[in-house]
Amino acid sequence: FFMFIYNMMSMALMANLSLYISGEGLADTGVIGTITSMNTYLAFVAGLIFAKVKKVLGRYTTSLSFICVSISFLILGNCTSIPLFYVAVAINGLGFGLYNPSITLAVAQSAANPKYGTLAISGYTSAIGIGQFLSAKVLKFINDNWCHIESRADWKIARWPIWVIAIGSVIFIALTGGKDGKKKEA
Repeated sequence: FFMFIYNMMSMALMANLSLYISGEGLADTGVIGTITSMNTYLAFVAGLIFAKVKKVLGRYTTSLSFICVSISFLILGNCTSIPLFYVAVAINGLGFGLYNPSITLAVAQSAANPKYGTLAISGYTSAIGIGQFLSAKVLKFINDNWCHIESRADWKIARWPIWVIAIGSVIFIALTGGKDGKKKEA
């Protein structure tokens, strides 16, 4: 459920990046394309360093990815310059690049029997697709009915559920054995 919500909220970046930047007259489509590619580039970099990060942070790697995405939405909701858009989208890409392998491993390992790992990943991937499909509709509904934010609403709304998931994941991991998942004996 939390991953469904996370993916629904995180989709707000790509769904709105071009719309907000061009609508506010901050840059043309060439610059917007370059900004967008920063997400992919940093996701690539995160993929390259994932094993080392996972070794250091263990189960907290996924929490770090949530924190990165939340920070990116905080910046995006308030930035007024193109360099800050680059920074925000790069941080988001780093978060996505850590999230994707981390959560895929966790989902596969959560299967009761290893032979069901593929089925678990299949279900998770379907939840991602549904969440991303519903993202714009749900964010618009939330804004129209509760928030009434005029500028960059999707990013301002999306950051809060992701922060809750980030903080909740840190607490959950701490209570269930820390970075290695092993409870310490008292």
